[in-house]
Amino acid sequence: MVCNNYLKHRRTVLANHQHPLDTQYFDKHFTVEKAKLTPIDTTILQSMDQTQFLGFSYTNPNATDK
Repeated sequence: MVCNNYLKHRRTVLANHQHPLDTQYFDKHFTVEKAKLTPIDTTILQSMDQTQFLGFSYTNPNATDK
């Protein structure tokens, strides 16, 4: 059973977000740090058939300004 008090506070926090990528409530220490991406092993990538992706393009709608 979910506590009514929990639901009341959860709605309040969710209502204050302006955008799915809104980070105003996160500590700035974490939001200014650059992402560290895992390097791709090019030999594995080159060994895979990539023809099924020819002409494919995708942009996450949550990652762009509206």
